[in-house]
Amino acid sequence: MNAIRKTADRVLAGMLALEFLLAVIYLVGVFQTGQPWAAFDFDGLRTVPSLLQSAHLFLLGLVPAVVMGLAQPNKRSPSRSLLLALTVLFLYAALDETFKFHLTLGHQAWRFVYIGAGTAIPVVFHRQLHRLWHQYRRAVKFAIAGFVVFVLGGFGTELLKIYLLAPAFAALPVRYGGLTAELEAVRVAIEEFAELVGESLTLYGMSLVAAECLTPAPEPNDPPQI
Repeated sequence: MNAIRKTADRVLAGMLALEFLLAVIYLVGVFQTGQPWAAFDFDGLRTVPSLLQSAHLFLLGLVPAVVMGLAQPNKRSPSRSLLLALTVLFLYAALDETFKFHLTLGHQAWRFVYIGAGTAIPVVFHRQLHRLWHQYRRAVKFAIAGFVVFVLGGFGTELLKIYLLAPAFAALPVRYGGLTAELEAVRVAIEEFAELVGESLTLYGMSLVAAECLTPAPEPNDPPQI
């Protein structure tokens, strides 16, 4: 288990470095040419950052699916209902990120879909999540931290734009149009970078829990290693 954790640590560090590099490339393109390079547009369709986020979400759906298929039902693993709910949510989100289904729902409506799903799972499965917290506290801390970073980055910066930045930009004289475009690019970079980081942290935590569920049960006196 220690070897798995060390490998997961290295993968997480590599992913965070890659995500930071993508954010830098995006901003360099904006500040040098006035617009992002097409392949690295954080706000584009099927660009490198978008496909990376789709891959994150796909893996977040794959991990509970693997546990559901391979782990023996016991007190060390989540129920199949919880695993199925996570699988469906994240695989749909991966498809949505790739093909942008949510754009057909309107700017605000699609947010309520994800907010509803993100709220329903903790409410319905709170007993299991409480048990997982006590069994795999370190791993669950990473998953929770990832979720918080994702929400603050994705929804928090969007709310900041709607209720603070947009009115402030509208009040500025036209000659400041270039500045407002650059500030919006920085906001987009923070939003998308936070989402990528949040997904990576969540995937790290979920992977450690999955590894524990798929390994042979420890001896009664052996504590969990994550």
